[in-house]
Amino acid sequence: TFLSTDICSSWLKEKIEKEQKLEDKNRQFKNEWERPCLSTTETGKPL
Repeated sequence: TFLSTDICSSWLKEKIEKEQKLEDKNRQFKNEWERPCLSTTETGKPL
């Protein structure tokens, strides 16, 4: 039983790491996409 739980926990750990990498990529993409929008609204605004 210890072996099976060990396999399960390592699989879960791998799954979580993959999802976090994916999330980081998505967040990075979102930031890349939002940055020009934010900068244009900031520069477009009269001070």
